[in-house]
Amino acid sequence: MSLVRTEGLRGYWELVTELGGDAHALLAAALEDPENFVPYTAVKRLLEKTAHSLDCPDFGLRLSQRQDLRDSGNRRAGNRRGGAASIHGR
Repeated sequence: MSLVRTEGLRGYWELVTELGGDAHALLAAALEDPENFVPYTAVKRLLEKTAHSLDCPDFGLRLSQRQDLRDSGNRRAGNRRGGAASIHGR
């Protein structure tokens, strides 16, 4: 199973809030455990559901504009740092 670091969601909480959405509800519905590494498919579903619920088809692009290359990355194994604080932008 391919895993993605939660740092790849940096800025998610703030952007969803700015667009009038409920970031907590969207995250809870899409990610069982938003700590450290999550399945790529769960992140994909989260971004699709968020874009649809906010009627914001360019949500992924907007989120990427808040990040840099250090925030992305697909991992199969590795250290366990980051976690939910990255999603919240802390």
